[in-house]
Amino acid sequence: MTYTGPNNSPISHTVKANANGYFTDTLVVNEAGVWTVSAAWTGSSGLGPATSNTLSVQAQPDPLGVTLSLYSFILAIVALGVGGSLFAVFRKRNISQNPSNTPATTKP
Repeated sequence: MTYTGPNNSPISHTVKANANGYFTDTLVVNEAGVWTVSAAWTGSSGLGPATSNTLSVQAQPDPLGVTLSLYSFILAIVALGVGGSLFAVFRKRNISQNPSNTPATTKP
């Protein structure tokens, strides 16, 4: 089996057929885009070699990965907003409790 991804780099798997000539193979792709799949057999003493037609499939990006990235980005923006708001509130509270034109006094 030969799998070729969007970057044109082939990935080859050697598979074994059962007594009826059937086989299975699995590839977990790591890149979205068009992938091609083909099979080839070198033959045996009684049978000649064979090749399959090439099949093209479209791999979609992992929706969970995209969703988690987007949620992480949104969460970071919200955290910055909340942090900035809290900073402004505490700064304003500190200024109103100790105006800059009134010197701070400490008690012994």
